[in-house]
Amino acid sequence: MPEKHNMPVSEWAAEDRPRERFIELGARALSTAELLAILIRTGSGDESVVSLTRRLLAENGNSLSRLAGLSVQQLCCYKGIGMTKAVTIQAALEIARRKNAEKPEDRKEIRSSRDLYDYFYPLMADLNYEMCYALFVNQSGKALDCVCVSQGGIDSTVVDVRLIVREAVLRHAVAVAICHNHPSGNSRPSSADDSLTTKIKSACKMMDIQLLDHLIFAGDKYYSYTDNGRL
Repeated sequence: MPEKHNMPVSEWAAEDRPRERFIELGARALSTAELLAILIRTGSGDESVVSLTRRLLAENGNSLSRLAGLSVQQLCCYKGIGMTKAVTIQAALEIARRKNAEKPEDRKEIRSSRDLYDYFYPLMADLNYEMCYALFVNQSGKALDCVCVSQGGIDSTVVDVRLIVREAVLRHAVAVAICHNHPSGNSRPSSADDSLTTKIKSACKMMDIQLLDHLIFAGDKYYSYTDNGRL
């Protein structure tokens, strides 16, 4: 009978094809052994890669903490684990350790048009051409991400409303705020600004996303559609 690690992947049992399961079901559906198998890629002798990682975990009490405590040299003492596999395992565990050591990201809370102005100021200050940004907000009212959705000329920019909605959905945002600048220093909205605001609000409403505000940035001044009762 052919050795399993030399057989075509398509002929392996489903449990021995962790990459395919990852793609089909997502990372959380896989066991720890399967996730480790994706990292080290190949088994040894007549032992599949998943069998190898299951054995490795079992011999360490199925504890990632115990596994992380092993040196590269100690890992190499296990049958089927060479230097490359040992380094790969330790690198992955070190990444996990560093991730756990990170402090929770301090996201800025958006409560007013002034908060939006302060958020966008570093992006908009001193620009001599029009830019438009979308800020995506979570259900706690905190900023998730900010994306440039258009860059234009001296007095205009074209915004794709579909892009804004798509980016909001991808980030699981419940609200979005729009900001664009007027290099002229005039903060009054144009008819085109009014039309854009209406389109964005309508598109967001269809996806159950709130349009928090549309801010027009003009140097040390700004115009807020929300503050002016227009949203």
